[in-house]
Amino acid sequence: MDESSFNRIARDILESLYYFVAIDCEERITFIGREYAAYLGYGQEALIGRPVREVIPNTRLPQVLRDGKEELGRFMSVASQKSGSRVLVSTVCNRLPIYRDGDRYRGEIVGVMAEGVIRDFQDSNRLHEEMELLRHQNELYQSHLAQLYQVESGLDNILGSSPVIQKLKGLIGRVANSTITVCISGETGTGKELVANAIHKLSKRSEKPFVKINCAAIPKDLLEFGALRL
Repeated sequence: MDESSFNRIARDILESLYYFVAIDCEERITFIGREYAAYLGYGQEALIGRPVREVIPNTRLPQVLRDGKEELGRFMSVASQKSGSRVLVSTVCNRLPIYRDGDRYRGEIVGVMAEGVIRDFQDSNRLHEEMELLRHQNELYQSHLAQLYQVESGLDNILGSSPVIQKLKGLIGRVANSTITVCISGETGTGKELVANAIHKLSKRSEKPFVKINCAAIPKDLLEFGALRL
């Protein structure tokens, strides 16, 4: 790509940014977006070369130039002179040092730029509403998941109040706090899986995956092969 083509593309990119302005080490404006200049009530060419404080009195660009530290996601107010009336537009912007050859680690600071992250707080409000909706949905999903997890794995799923059941629940609680291997025996349909789920739920590893393997469904030859590999 030749230099003229690169400059044309770079200018198109800068013009597409909201409230874009750049200054040099003398705190003079080297570039300002057409839309930003119009908001301030000027044409672009009228602002190029002027001290930035004359155009934007409350700007922090000189401060960033002195400190060499970027400012990200900062509140900014723009006094718009568009359409003959003064309107205060609030937005969020990033202020970044400009380094020679783009080398932020070894390069020399040759200026500072600022860009609006959003056009105005109407856009920000919509973003906030969408984030609140996602947060609410996430809380709802987490609540449903907790309920399902409790139903599938908690002691409440072991029904009964007889002394035998109470003794079993107490035993489950004691076993769950240990790291010993547990063998649960009983006839089909007596609730062995419920006991296993309850132990896992009450253990310190309750948030880890509970992997169930149906050994009866594994062919004998495959078990023998696995034993030989071990």
